[in-house]
Amino acid sequence: MNLEENKEWQKIIEDSKGSNIGKTCVDIAIEVMKLLNNDDTPLHAGYYPDRHTPHGIICVAGRNMHIDYIPVVMIGVVTSLVAEFHDRGEEFGAIWGDSIKTNGIVNPA
Repeated sequence: MNLEENKEWQKIIEDSKGSNIGKTCVDIAIEVMKLLNNDDTPLHAGYYPDRHTPHGIICVAGRNMHIDYIPVVMIGVVTSLVAEFHDRGEEFGAIWGDSIKTNGIVNPA
């Protein structure tokens, strides 16, 4: 997907400029998308340090940006952005959803 031409994505970028948290979420999502573009290994459920999981990729993106901790609400926003706007977003979002279920119930924490 060419994000440069996507008006909805461009509006999200523009709207995020007024919020440090919003801009950070967009910046992390962009870094996650770059990581996904550079490694086509199939994703699976799990957590960091496994970088072939949505959680692991988000953590690697944060570390690449010198962010040591990303609050769960921001991880949710990043996941939503990647799921909606990246070519592998459906895979990313579905596996993230499976990763956060406990006994079949979604646990966002």
